[in-house]
Amino acid sequence: PDLHAEVEGPCPPLQSLEERFSALLESDLSRLAPDLQAPVWQAAGIARLCLADAGPAVALHGDLHHDNILQEADGSWRTIDAKGVIGCRGYEVANAFGNPLGLERVTRDPSYHAALAAHFACVLDLPARRILEWAVAHMALALVWAAADGTAAVSEWNETLPVLLSALDG
Repeated sequence: PDLHAEVEGPCPPLQSLEERFSALLESDLSRLAPDLQAPVWQAAGIARLCLADAGPAVALHGDLHHDNILQEADGSWRTIDAKGVIGCRGYEVANAFGNPLGLERVTRDPSYHAALAAHFACVLDLPARRILEWAVAHMALALVWAAADGTAAVSEWNETLPVLLSALDG
């Protein structure tokens, strides 16, 4: 079944991307490790650009990545752990760029990110650059969430954000 297919019945309340990103855009970045402050600040600017030019809003899973897509015994696919977000369809795949966790050789490989962005761009009918911008924005948001929770950010994300940022420069 189509992840974004219409459903019958009332839709539960969905969090807007503007509300979701307020944690990043209104955050005191001094709470982050010093080496992360500049990249997260740069990513916050990119998030503002994405939000300002988001296009039509659609209902999104909000946490779509490798571990939240399961194959059933009958071969069908199922998504789990939906967050219920509404906004640009390009955000839907942003979390995939920092996953799968534990495969640093993949998540820190610029060619992986370029290929992933190109694929998603075709599927979502958006520019690959915009897909990468959403990935950068989400990675910074995840780092801010981790700092706000007082939990250690996934170190892979600390290393992946600069790789994603450099993909935008290249």
